[in-house]
Amino acid sequence: MIERIKNELFSEKGMKIVNLLFFLAVFIHNKVFIICSFIAWLIYLVFSINNTSSKIMKIIYRLLSGYAIIIIVINIWQLLN
Repeated sequence: MIERIKNELFSEKGMKIVNLLFFLAVFIHNKVFIICSFIAWLIYLVFSINNTSSKIMKIIYRLLSGYAIIIIVINIWQLLN
């Protein structure tokens, strides 16, 4: 099951899945859904960091990963309060 999800996320359709999650998060104002969207994006970014050879792209992916982590932490904190 996890292997199938991993293969789907890291295929050509992977970014489409992540974009769809963000699109749905705009219309569904649920903190849990937003957290799941950013976690999927973070997984995609980590995979991209590991598979790119460009140093500039690795820096950009790391900055975006940091942003995703900050958003995830903020939403979890708001969810718990």
